Amino acid sequence: HPPQQEILARHLKALASSGHWQVVSATHSSHFVSKNAADIPAVVRLRRSAGTCEAFQIDEAAWVEIVDANQTITVIAKKYPKMAKKLHEDDSKPEMEAVKHFLWLNPDRSSVFFANHVLLVEGATEVALVNRLVGDGKIANADCGLYVLDCIGKYNIHRFMNLLSRLGVSHAVIHDDDNSEGEHAEINKLIEESKHATLTLCVKQIAGDLETMLGIPPAGSDHRKPQHILYQYDSGKIASAKVQAFCSLIEACLPVKASKAPVVVSPVENE
Repeated sequence: HPPQQEILARHLKALASSGHWQVVSATHSSHFVSKNAADIPAVVRLRRSAGTCEAFQIDEAAWVEIVDANQTITVIAKKYPKMAKKLHEDDSKPEMEAVKHFLWLNPDRSSVFFANHVLLVEGATEVALVNRLVGDGKIANADCGLYVLDCIGKYNIHRFMNLLSRLGVSHAVIHDDDNSEGEHAEINKLIEESKHATLTLCVKQIAGDLETMLGIPPAGSDHRKPQHILYQYDSGKIASAKVQAFCSLIEACLPVKASKAPVVVSPVENE
């Protein structure tokens, strides 16, 4: 039960730090893994493929490389006053990256560690629509162990790409190109350059934005976007040809053949 998993995680951490103990726990629980997300190097992901088992772990050196790569967005932001205004000086500190990942990797998003394939999208709007279309049986090969990841905005997509690549997770990306104006041209380039040679299946850009592609009016405010787009879909206000075009775009981001589900080993704390 989730609350008991939380208690267990705390007790195992206490055990690991109380003496000459190292605790290693194998789990299929995204809830349990999320309680250890503050220490990314402690997570080991095992993947079975073609009769062999591979282990993926972000050690301290790799974590430093990820932090450095993620800070590219700060360099871009300083060029554009509107972006720079949203940043705080603490955002450039390495410790903040660990805090951000701990906050982001809640029990839901920690499902990425157990997915065969992850589709990275900008936000909750895309997650809502893709999951509804999958539920309605309109997307082929969606039963591939898929998880649709809300990246909490376009500016964080490269962060999740770096994380998934280091942990051996197959993934693809769909994002708005926002007409490649201003900072978006550089962010689009950053996402493209963050691709892994084998684990990034593809990066697809939507011309303009999703509302433009689907031919629907803007939601009016960001918090209304998920409910707005589902209402438009459920009410039949999105042309079937446009729905099919979006489904085809999603299908192009999915692997043809699924592999076996992975196992995650989560060392709670090293001695």
